[in-house]
Amino acid sequence: MQLVFICSLLALTIAHSAAQSNGTTTVTPQPTTTVAPNTTTTVAPKTTTDPPKTTTDPPQTTTTPAPPKTTTLAPPKTTTKMPTPHKKTTPPVVEYYLPGQISGKPINCTMVKMAAQLSFTYLNTDNATETAYVNLNETTTVNLESSKCDANTSILVLNINGNEKNQLTFTGEKEAKKQFVKTLDLTFTVDDMLFPLHPKGDVVTSTKTNLTMFETSLSQSYLCKSATNANLTVNTAYKVNLEVTNVQFDIFREVEGMDFREASVCMADDQVSDIVPIAVGIALASLVVIVLIAYFIGRRRSRRLAYQSV
Repeated sequence: MQLVFICSLLALTIAHSAAQSNGTTTVTPQPTTTVAPNTTTTVAPKTTTDPPKTTTDPPQTTTTPAPPKTTTLAPPKTTTKMPTPHKKTTPPVVEYYLPGQISGKPINCTMVKMAAQLSFTYLNTDNATETAYVNLNETTTVNLESSKCDANTSILVLNINGNEKNQLTFTGEKEAKKQFVKTLDLTFTVDDMLFPLHPKGDVVTSTKTNLTMFETSLSQSYLCKSATNANLTVNTAYKVNLEVTNVQFDIFREVEGMDFREASVCMADDQVSDIVPIAVGIALASLVVIVLIAYFIGRRRSRRLAYQSV
């Protein structure tokens, strides 16, 4: 803008000088001042894009403490105790009743009361002799399917301790107005609990015939508190014995009711009953002798005192 104004002034000066030289008066027109339009200068904003400051924090290093030293103790040595055979104990007295038909009447044709125990002696796998005892307890039942009794037959099958695999069978017989058990049959399954380290073989079977156990007359029952033993050994692996005490055995019954018939006492009990009165008699005789000796000694002393006083 200043430049334009200077140029205009310079032109006017030149023109005026020329006019004066020519003697001509030239009316100088009023200078026209052209006002330059305001030029708006738009200052572009300085756009400063600062690059984002990327601050990368160094990774924090976490120091994991070492686990404490643990000392693992060795488990204590456990000694497995071998099971031992059942020891000898007193078996309970158990009653057994077998119903049947006699002359068309339903009655208990076999009644038995006894304490029974089986013993099995064997050589175990360590070559040591063991004896296992099995009591016939209150869970022993009559096998009604296999048992049978009537006027001429008496077969009593017992499931030992309720196990049908373990059975003891009494077979009765009549002969010359006598009745008795003629045959005993045993079937018993061997297990590791009852028979630790037992020899090979799972089942013990035995049949003994021509016996005369519990013999009495046909009209009586057999009664015996003493022990009655039956050897049931049939092989060398097991020596089997049946011991029965406090027994009353009544078979081939033809009477109704739940009472045992008149009892015939066994000879072993008779011997015991005879010993008692004999022992009492000996004790009384000894007492009488002692009294007599004391009497004579006292009388003799009294006579000596009488002589001394005279």
